[in-house]
Amino acid sequence: MEPPIAQHLIATSTTSFGRTDYTYTLQPLLEIRHTDRGHIYQIGDNGLWQHGTPGRPILPMGSTAIVTQSEGIPHSVLLLSATLIVDDGVDPVVMRPVTDTAMTEPLINSQLRWWPQRLFTVNRTDPENPRLAGTYAFFRTLADTDGDGFSEYTDIHLLAHATVRLFYSTNEEDFTPPRIYNGFIESSEDEDGPYTLSAEVTDQEGAVTGVYFTCFDDERLWSIPLHRDVDDPQASFWLADGVEMDGDSHCFIQAVDGAGNVSIAAAEDAFLAPPIYYIYLPLALRSY
Repeated sequence: MEPPIAQHLIATSTTSFGRTDYTYTLQPLLEIRHTDRGHIYQIGDNGLWQHGTPGRPILPMGSTAIVTQSEGIPHSVLLLSATLIVDDGVDPVVMRPVTDTAMTEPLINSQLRWWPQRLFTVNRTDPENPRLAGTYAFFRTLADTDGDGFSEYTDIHLLAHATVRLFYSTNEEDFTPPRIYNGFIESSEDEDGPYTLSAEVTDQEGAVTGVYFTCFDDERLWSIPLHRDVDDPQASFWLADGVEMDGDSHCFIQAVDGAGNVSIAAAEDAFLAPPIYYIYLPLALRSY
């Protein structure tokens, strides 16, 4: 049985690295089920297309078939854009640990902040029939009003429509993604922008071929491509100038290498946002 996700291949391109890029649009049939324990977010109405990790809300998840090639294998997925629906101040059903005896529903750790950070990946459990697996929501824990380390407030960002890029490569040895050292959102004295985005990225086994600041607000998610800094002798710095950005936006960094491996900037709270008080290591935000 396939999940109710409308998938369309809209573009194909090849590179000199032996890589083929497939761009897909994805539109899941999202459902919210109300129970006495809270809200359950799922794809379709049969309860099959959802998943949870103990201590985290149950989120909509499903996988779809992808193009297969006679040569090469799918490596990773880049999230390009999405239309978002925000359900804020909700009481989601939280996954319970699997134990011999029934346990009460756990509270959500307030230190999780935004989770999960990687929404799409390649499922290669069956090498002959790889699938594109996606989690069509992410959540944010907000308030710890009791000082007990647990969140009393959560908002859910649902992906009503998404565009992703799947990377196939003939390189069947390199599965190491690029390393993102840091990222910056810089502005002049005017906190309203425009902004300069930059990141330092390297790859151990090949070349970095693309770096993106992927940003989102309460309505949409979009990716801003960076270009190499021509003045950097190490060729590890990437830039984008004159970027307009709303103060309510949050951003994370994605980087892809020649083999199609994708890394995402990850830390305790790996999202950058203007103005200056949003600072999350190892990423940094500064003004000059």
